[in-house]
Amino acid sequence: MKKCICSILLLLTIQFGMSRCATVDSTSDVAKAHSLIEERTPTGASQPNLTSNAPLSLNDAIGIAISNDALLQKELAIVVQRSAELTQAEQFPNPSISSAFGIATDGMTGAPIILRGMQGLSWLWTRPDKIASADAALQQSILNAAQRAMVLKRDVSIAYQNLVHLKQQHVVASKLLTVSQAHLQSETELFQIGEASFNQLEAKTKELGQAELTLNELQEKVTLAYLELAKLLGHPTSYDIAVQEQPEHIAISLNDFVLEELLNLAQSQRFDLLTTNAVIQQRTAQLRLASPPELTGTVAFNENFNERKAVMPGINFTVQLDRDAKDAIADAILDQAVAEHLHQLRTAQNEVQTSLTGLTHAASQLEIIESTLIKPTQNILSNNRLLQREGEIASLEVQKSEIVYLNALLKHIQQQQSLAEAYYSLQFAVGGTFKTLTKEEQE
Repeated sequence: MKKCICSILLLLTIQFGMSRCATVDSTSDVAKAHSLIEERTPTGASQPNLTSNAPLSLNDAIGIAISNDALLQKELAIVVQRSAELTQAEQFPNPSISSAFGIATDGMTGAPIILRGMQGLSWLWTRPDKIASADAALQQSILNAAQRAMVLKRDVSIAYQNLVHLKQQHVVASKLLTVSQAHLQSETELFQIGEASFNQLEAKTKELGQAELTLNELQEKVTLAYLELAKLLGHPTSYDIAVQEQPEHIAISLNDFVLEELLNLAQSQRFDLLTTNAVIQQRTAQLRLASPPELTGTVAFNENFNERKAVMPGINFTVQLDRDAKDAIADAILDQAVAEHLHQLRTAQNEVQTSLTGLTHAASQLEIIESTLIKPTQNILSNNRLLQREGEIASLEVQKSEIVYLNALLKHIQQQQSLAEAYYSLQFAVGGTFKTLTKEEQE
C-alpha cells in the first residue's frame, strides 16, 4: 500500500511539474489602449457637472464621452480577454489524470489499481504560432478600442459644433422674426393709407410666415442636437447641457492639405487599417496551426490482482486524414483577411478623397458667402441706418435691408457648420489627428 501511495504521488508530481499555473495581468495591455487614445484626443479634459451653469468645452465633451462610452468599455474588456488568452497560449496544455480501482466480487483477496496521466506534446512545436496568433488577436483588440475612441472624437466634435451653430442660428432667426413682424406692421400702416399695394402686404405676410417656420424648425433642431450630444456623452436624459456660445474656431487654408500626404497619413495611422493588418498576421500564424502533428504522452501505473506492479509509458498519435481540407480552409481564411484589408484600404482612400473634397468646397463656399453676401448686405444695412438717422429714408427701408442681412447671416452660419463637419470628417478619415502634418491648429 505504501508503494502504491508513493507511485500516486510520483505521478502527480510529474504531471503538475510539466504544467505550471498561469497568472493573468492585463494592466499593461489596457494601458497601451489608453495610451493610443490619449495620443489623439485632447489632454487635460476635466469632468464637469453636466447640469452646472459652467459651459462645457469641446475638449471636455470628448473626454466625458470617452470616459462614459459603453462600447469603449466593451472593447477594453475584450482587451482583458485577449490578454488572458495570450497568457493561456504561453502555457503547457492541462494534463489529464485518471484512475480506476478494482473491487473483488468472488471473495478472493487482492484488487487491481490503475493510475494514468496524459499530456499533450504538440504544444512543443505549435507554441510559437499559438503565441503569435494570440498576440495578433490582442493587438486587434487594442486597436479596436482606440478606433472606437476616434469614432467618439469625430461624432462628439460634429455634434458639439452642430449644437453651437444651431443655437447661433436660433438667435439670428429670433431677430429675423422680430424684424419681420415690425416690417409687416409698417407695411400694414402704409396699406391702410393707400401707399402700399395688396400684393406688397401679402409678400410681407409671407416673409413673416417663413421667418416663423424657420424659427420653429431651428427650435426642433436645437432640441435634437442637445439630445444627440447628451447621448454621446453617456447622459441621454440630460436636456440642459451648457455649451459655449461660440464654436471652436478652425483655421483652415485651402493649401494646407495635399491629397497624397493625407492618403499616406491615413494608410500609416488609421487604427482600422492596422487592425485588418493584424488580422492577416493572426491568420498567417493560424495557417501553420491548421494540421500540425498531434502527439499525446502517457504515463500509467498498474497493479493487477496478483499484486504485480508496472509503470507503462506510452504515446498517442493522431492521424490527420483531413489535412488537405484543413489546409485549404486555413488558406481561404487568410485570403479573406487579405481581401478585407484591401477593401478597408480602398474605403479609407475614398473617405479621405471625399472628405477633402467636401472640406475644400465648404471652405470655398464660405469664402464666397462672406465676400458676396455678408459684406455687401452688412454695408447696405449700415448705410441705410446712417441715411435713416439723417432723415433721407424711412425705417421701412432699414427693415428690408436688415431682413436681407439676417437671412445672409443664417446662410453664413450654416456654411460654417458644414465646414466644421467636413473638417472633423477629414480628421477622422486620416486616423483622428493631423498632428503629424502639423496642420491641426484650433483656437
